[in-house]
Amino acid sequence: MMFGLSDNWTKIVSALIIAFITSIVTHRLAIAKERRLQTDKQRFEILNNVYIPLYRAFINKQIKDIGKPFGYLGIDEELFHEINKIYEDNIHLIDPALEARIWELKDHFSEEQRRMEEMGDNTPVQGDYEYRMIRYVFYHYNKMRRRLKLPYEKTYLKYHDIYEKIINNTINYFKGRKIKRDLEKYRKKE
Repeated sequence: MMFGLSDNWTKIVSALIIAFITSIVTHRLAIAKERRLQTDKQRFEILNNVYIPLYRAFINKQIKDIGKPFGYLGIDEELFHEINKIYEDNIHLIDPALEARIWELKDHFSEEQRRMEEMGDNTPVQGDYEYRMIRYVFYHYNKMRRRLKLPYEKTYLKYHDIYEKIINNTINYFKGRKIKRDLEKYRKKE
């Protein structure tokens, strides 16, 4: 006898407790599955409307630059307008880091255009000399495909992850130590 209850009541209470726990676990798993499906649906929409068009635009630019001495020469005005159109059509799907890079390009192109008009220069404007935009797009294109369990190019993720782990963590480590030392000096002054 459990808690002074007969065997029949013990079985009924045990069954109720098991049913209650099972319903909670089932409910939580159903919610987690629904969230994952919604997230995957959103990622698929971002991939289709943002990263695939950007990836195609950069691939087409690379194909256009084949045979030139240095290969990919950066973003020209034609590619910039294509990127800007993708941005304006899908602004609700653009992540903040990509938006920041697009605004950097806009600033660069407007500044260069203004400078060239003042000088009377007709040389076409180019951007993305450091390949920041193309690396960002290729990395996130492949990262999105990996998360959606689609085929992806592993080298983009491998080298980016190595860079993040070694270079950025080292820089952040030393920055953190400097900030900690400065904070300790500041506290000692008080």
